[in-house]
Amino acid sequence: MKLTARYSRAARKQLEALSSQDRERVLTAVDRLTLTEQGDIKQLKGPLQGLFRLRVGKLRAIFSITPPSINIVEIENRGEAY
Repeated sequence: MKLTARYSRAARKQLEALSSQDRERVLTAVDRLTLTEQGDIKQLKGPLQGLFRLRVGKLRAIFSITPPSINIVEIENRGEAY
């Protein structure tokens, strides 16, 4: 099943602030996730329970899944995302 990616306002701003190379890598990883449901994904615990993270090098895309969409909440560097 193909999912649709939806970006929160904060995630869109964070995406725009990235370098063009990093932005392209994140968009490619999210596209792959929506098409194949594959990627370096991990379910989060603790205060972020119910959310997932997609690892894209040093960046993390924090998202939730509510079929038929993936809701990207935040895109941050590894140390700042959690």
